[in-house]
Amino acid sequence: MFFYMPGLGWQGWVQQPNVNPHPPPGYAPYPQHAPPPYHQPCAPQQYTPQQYVPQYAPRKGAVYVEGPIPIARLYSPPPEYGRVSPPPPPLAPAAVPEKEKESKEDEEKEEQPAEEGGPEQEIEVKEKKKQERAPVARLPKLEKHTNYLFDKEHTMVHVFNKAAPVWMEKYRKERLKFRMFKVSVNFTVKMIIENVLRTAGDSCNAWAVSEAYERGGGGWDKGSTVLYDSEKAKGTLKTMGWSWKRGQVLPPVWLVVHKVDF
Repeated sequence: MFFYMPGLGWQGWVQQPNVNPHPPPGYAPYPQHAPPPYHQPCAPQQYTPQQYVPQYAPRKGAVYVEGPIPIARLYSPPPEYGRVSPPPPPLAPAAVPEKEKESKEDEEKEEQPAEEGGPEQEIEVKEKKKQERAPVARLPKLEKHTNYLFDKEHTMVHVFNKAAPVWMEKYRKERLKFRMFKVSVNFTVKMIIENVLRTAGDSCNAWAVSEAYERGGGGWDKGSTVLYDSEKAKGTLKTMGWSWKRGQVLPPVWLVVHKVDF
């Protein structure tokens, strides 16, 4: 079969294939319209739930409860009414450290008046030591709404724990312990000795401070020495050359607080 499509010239003649207008045999848009044989829909089946049948005998002492377990069965009742549990044992008094015991005993001895012909001289010595004790390693007590003004420049001071001539050969390779302090450059040399010894007054007259320099290989060289009762000890750390530059652009400050005649 040919038909003509206008506007396409000789190409407008198109041959249409022969198509059977009738559907193929056995075709139907719906299964129920199809000729036999066709599959019948499955009949609905009734579902029967299976019950659990234990295959083994229950354990001895086991209890099986039908249905869900109520919350009330999980609750353990309190003991019988009227039964009183014994009171807990009394707490033992806390042990007092030995240092606190000694301090309390000293306070009690000081509060007691001296007996006639007793050690009045010892009590006077203790009071004198308390007055001479320097307030170190702490800020002063500030009143409410009171601030504290800190110094502008500080330096780091390293003080050996051992009051010994570390520059001697026998201390060359010994691992010497030391403490570090950040100190105002306006501190006096005398105040350094007082803070290290934690005392002040005439008890420091037999002491001095010496500077030490590292020379390598675990050895030290001795620097200048300042006696506690000298005029030089009244000078500041800045006048000694122990400024804020020490430990930053200059070598750190190493000091030994020692007896004068050691």
